[in-house]
Amino acid sequence: MPEKDARRFNLKGDSMADADDDFSLDPNDVYEEVEIEDLENMLESDGSENGDDDGAAGEEEEDLAPYVPERDDAKLVFNKHTKSIFCCDIDKTGTLAVTGGEDDIAYVWELSTGEVKITCKDNSDSVVSAKFNHDGSLVATGDMAGNVQVWKISNQERVLQDQISELNWMEWHPAINVLFAGAADGNVTFWRVSSGECKILPSSGVSSEVGKILPDGKRAVVGYEDGSVRVFDLHTCKCTFQVPADGVPIKSMSCHRDNTMVMAGCNNGETKLVNTKNGKVLGKLSCAAPEPYCVESAEFCPWENHANLAACVTLNGDVSVWEISHQEIRNKTTLPENMTKLAWSKTNRCLILGTVKGDVELMNGLDLSKKIPPLLGHSSTILDFCQSGDGKLLLTVSDDFTARVFEMPVLE
Repeated sequence: MPEKDARRFNLKGDSMADADDDFSLDPNDVYEEVEIEDLENMLESDGSENGDDDGAAGEEEEDLAPYVPERDDAKLVFNKHTKSIFCCDIDKTGTLAVTGGEDDIAYVWELSTGEVKITCKDNSDSVVSAKFNHDGSLVATGDMAGNVQVWKISNQERVLQDQISELNWMEWHPAINVLFAGAADGNVTFWRVSSGECKILPSSGVSSEVGKILPDGKRAVVGYEDGSVRVFDLHTCKCTFQVPADGVPIKSMSCHRDNTMVMAGCNNGETKLVNTKNGKVLGKLSCAAPEPYCVESAEFCPWENHANLAACVTLNGDVSVWEISHQEIRNKTTLPENMTKLAWSKTNRCLILGTVKGDVELMNGLDLSKKIPPLLGHSSTILDFCQSGDGKLLLTVSDDFTARVFEMPVLE
């Protein structure tokens, strides 16, 4: 499993694959023989005579105890998945949700009742991306092995299936039924769903880590494992500009609504500001200190009259809000929990943050010192979340095998 996926999907540091899969014994190795009687004596004498080690073992067991939230704020809990849930989305109407997970299944279900409408099977690995198209008529799922499928909502039929290299990301075009997918081999494949025709945005063979389609729908921006960023013309499939590689992988990305700029969050705690008109790096925001941590999310503010703001969150919990025109920090704080994702609320003046602990932290986006009560319910790492179109509902998915639907609080 690639490092990126291990970081994103199991932030506690464990691989989803069993450790035994990579473990082998060499018959030429020499092993010490231990008699049964000696082994029993070793087990009996394990720990000190005064019992201090027993106390240490008890403390270790206490540390491993599962987190139990003090309350459950969710209005609905979806529990059809049997393993960790990695991805989620809500359709344009706010009536349907899609979730995909480690059980190799994606479900399309009603957001109000949890009733399953489509069970998207035939995946050969964990479903790591699941997204509705611009009008909610189609849903796409992609598994880690690169199996990409598209389903039609109205008749629940699969209308596209294809195979690419190991999947890293997937995005719909904002206005037409064209699906983009970036892979570990560096290629970005995109399909016109109606015909099944596909084209490829070429690469130099370096893994395509993240990609976005600019709001104008004419260009795509792709970040790579070597730190390079490429801007593609979607009509010609040619790279128009490229930010040179610096060896630091790109891990997150956001497009400004005026189409002129993207933020690229990096694996070293920095976020690059890139001009999409000429490919120049306008600056680098230092989002984590004193040690570099991965920028899990870098997002431009969508609020009216605040287009100059952007927010970043790093894995260790550093949250920063920036004045982009001056590349200066407006607010910064460090939360005690490791973070997995950040987004600006669509309706409230707050930031939404997913945590490794399982809580959804809410913070005033204009003043990070003003705390807002968190949304509780999950008992393990929040791996993804999304908002309904009107911003009133929040869908979260977790390592605890559940998806939860929360009502966003109304703030004054």
